[in-house]
Amino acid sequence: MRDWWSTLAPRERLVILTGSILLAAFLILWLGLKPLFQGAGEARQRVAEKSVLLADLRSTATQIGDRARLTASLPSANESLVVIVDRSTRETGLATALKRNQPVSDDEIRVRFENASFNQVMAWLGLLHSNYRIEIDNAAFETMTEPGRVQASLVLKRGKS
Repeated sequence: MRDWWSTLAPRERLVILTGSILLAAFLILWLGLKPLFQGAGEARQRVAEKSVLLADLRSTATQIGDRARLTASLPSANESLVVIVDRSTRETGLATALKRNQPVSDDEIRVRFENASFNQVMAWLGLLHSNYRIEIDNAAFETMTEPGRVQASLVLKRGKS
């Protein structure tokens, strides 16, 4: 090998030496650092997946906390429908749209909303049904000129336990 090296011209030695250094650097980078970069990329991907999972868990925890607070405020068997309607409309943001709530009997109430969000009214009715066992006995909705807004006249009735 030494004999071969000594027979080379200085320019050829420089080309071979430079090529050998570049080849060694390439092999070190490709065999040594590539797995490190690949591992870092996989770690970034796992962190992103865990961040999404954490966001989902936080959202679920918030929903569970909200439900626990609502469950804690469930009425006793003798709480009046007027109190339930008043409290639940304030909690759901419908208090300003509530224009009238008139008891019909101990287990029935007439409610009137003006310029209320249809989606909020539906969510409120779902809350009443699931948390308070209050059902819709009669309902009339009128659309407003603004999309998604309604006037609603409802007769609500306490369901049987």
